[in-house]
Amino acid sequence: MKKIEIILIMLLMLCGCNTKKEETVTEVVDVKETISETKERNTISHISEDKKETVYVTADPYGSPKKTEVEVILKATDTDTIEDISDLKDIRNTGEDEKFTIEGNVISFENKGNDIHYKGTSDKQLPVILNISYYLNGNEISADELKGKSGDLEIRFDYRNNSRRFVNGLELIDPFAAFSIVMLDNDIFQDVEIENGKLIEYGDVKAAVIMSLPGLESALNLKNYKLTEDIELKDYGVIKAKVNDFALDYTATILSNGIFKEIEDEDLKDIDEFVNDSKDFESDSKELTDNTAKLYDASTELRSALKQYTGGVSSIDSYLGQSVDALNQYSEAVKGLKQFPQVIEVINRIVNEKEAALTKITNLIDSTELSEEDKIKEKEIFSEYLNKIDTDIDNAKLEDKEKALLDEDANNLITVYMTDIKFRNYLGMLENGATALNEGLQKIKEGSATLSANNKTVNDGLDTLVDAAKEFDDGMNDFVENDLNDLLELSGSPLKNVVDRIRGLRKLDNEYSCYTGLMEGKKGSTTFIIETAEIK
Repeated sequence: MKKIEIILIMLLMLCGCNTKKEETVTEVVDVKETISETKERNTISHISEDKKETVYVTADPYGSPKKTEVEVILKATDTDTIEDISDLKDIRNTGEDEKFTIEGNVISFENKGNDIHYKGTSDKQLPVILNISYYLNGNEISADELKGKSGDLEIRFDYRNNSRRFVNGLELIDPFAAFSIVMLDNDIFQDVEIENGKLIEYGDVKAAVIMSLPGLESALNLKNYKLTEDIELKDYGVIKAKVNDFALDYTATILSNGIFKEIEDEDLKDIDEFVNDSKDFESDSKELTDNTAKLYDASTELRSALKQYTGGVSSIDSYLGQSVDALNQYSEAVKGLKQFPQVIEVINRIVNEKEAALTKITNLIDSTELSEEDKIKEKEIFSEYLNKIDTDIDNAKLEDKEKALLDEDANNLITVYMTDIKFRNYLGMLENGATALNEGLQKIKEGSATLSANNKTVNDGLDTLVDAAKEFDDGMNDFVENDLNDLLELSGSPLKNVVDRIRGLRKLDNEYSCYTGLMEGKKGSTTFIIETAEIK
């Protein structure tokens, strides 16, 4: 096992290939003296968990396991014996000379104040299945046939999460991250390209690193949520290169869990509250569309009635009086619409969203390699774009080169801001329309004495009123069915579904037992290293 090379590559990847020499730091460890009832014992442990295991898998060139050996470290304690649960075979002590006994799957080690180190073998299936395939000049080829060949090579790493568990009715997985490392000989590999990974160079060392979270995209159900439907968490990675006289020493794949353990419960609770608030907003908005439909129905009935009644001038004042009173009530209801907490929240948020978007975009532009002059120009373009949204949202367009400067967060901010502006415009239309209708019917009432001489004018005006009510009703329905749905996609049930799945994955991540077993109440960690055979 080429442990030193593997560790070097992992460190380079995690440190961003920083070549600066770090100052050496010496750590001073205080040793606590523990006194038991029977004897004195000094205990020093170099691990934070109760059990730490590393699973070394020797595999063929395709990733199929041939032999699995497990190294286990048990944390030193102040008890007379150190116990562990393990299903390993051929167990042997590789640390000090502590004696041990095995009863069933329980191992008891004599305690001499040191961490316990032991090894054993296993034939259990791994939590993530690795499959490696090779292609030369577009055709799949076996590892034996590939030896010494030249041409355009592709090496594909496929990962399949082999765990399936249910949490609160959701089918989930034990989440694992997979990193595959391939050392590349400069004399053999040229023009290297990597899909879903990085190429790392450090001095004379060149390596391809594939990174994957196998099964996570499906477990989170990302394709059913609008904001995340374009996110692709690939279960594979590909190395492409031109090769000459192909040979390969080995590949190493590292599997590790714990990627969800650091998520705080308070963060998820905040999202829950946001989802619940959005449900109230959805209910109020749909109630609004019901009322606009009633307005249209009422205006249609009014037109029909007045067309029949224009011949009876003696009663027109009574009908118009009722209409004005009803419209006054409607006008007051329109003004009261802005008092909905959810509507107030959207209106108040518009300026903040714009400022947040401009700040985010400004920071993004400042982080680019553009010249200072170009940065100023780009900032002016985005500022003008957001101002256009205020006045004419339909004509506010961004060029592709500007879009390329945005990240997902900035896009989301602009999307929310545009949706909020639309909503405010609809509210303005509603209020202005109600005021105009109110004023118009007041004038009709005041001029009712001349109605009999102007029946055609009145009927035309009522037709306009009905058309306006129809247009307003259609506009509100379009808002609820399209723009409102887009808004709710940011905070509705799809988001709750993702959060529920994150909770479940965090639970499984925290509950994951060691590969060989873990005693109740103990904490453990497992790292898998799969090394494939050479191709020479």
